[in-house]
Amino acid sequence: MPDYLPAAFIAMEDRNFYSHRGFDPRGLLRACGTNWRAGRTVQGGSTITQQTVKIVFLSQERTLSATGRADDAAVLEKSLTKKQILEIYLNRIYLGSGAYGVDGAAHVYSTSRRRS
Repeated sequence: MPDYLPAAFIAMEDRNFYSHRGFDPRGLLRACGTNWRAGRTVQGGSTITQQTVKIVFLSQERTLSATGRADDAAVLEKSLTKKQILEIYLNRIYLGSGAYGVDGAAHVYSTSRRRS
């Protein structure tokens, strides 16, 4: 995977990925303020680690509160390196059109582009 790909996801999803321990209160407050000003939800406040917890450990039907995800994210951060967490996230995240993970998305979208 090229270095710019994880960097792009970090820039878009969790700017403070390397400086927090699974939960980013500053990011959560920023998202709350943005959503409040917009009058609707336009931005999320969960970290890549929290999203990884949700992707790996929770079924689609079951949800976990932000507090629960923060607790589980802290445990995950103690168990895995940032690189391992990011790798799991990039290999499991849903990227549309039935594609899971960046490799799956590369195949789905390169195939659909050839058909166009």
